[in-house]
Amino acid sequence: MDEPFNGLDPITTYSIKAFLKEFAEKKGAVLISTHLLNDVERFCTHIAIINKGNLILFDSLKNIRQKYNNKDLESLFINQIQENERTVNNG
Repeated sequence: MDEPFNGLDPITTYSIKAFLKEFAEKKGAVLISTHLLNDVERFCTHIAIINKGNLILFDSLKNIRQKYNNKDLESLFINQIQENERTVNNG
């Protein structure tokens, strides 16, 4: 799902999140693409950071928190993107 909560009112957003969480717990995985990092922290068990079509980080939220000393996802995202840009630009 691409940006599934974009433009929705809070009640509808809450309902969809509850449905997706229950579905994921009982039936399987739900793949969501979003820029709303607060949702990722509250809703997801695994995250992937993709920059310009390249996967630069994928792991469980628990492992990421341990590896990066519980850094908030917004800071982590920015750092990972900037590091990836430096790597790409420096060849």
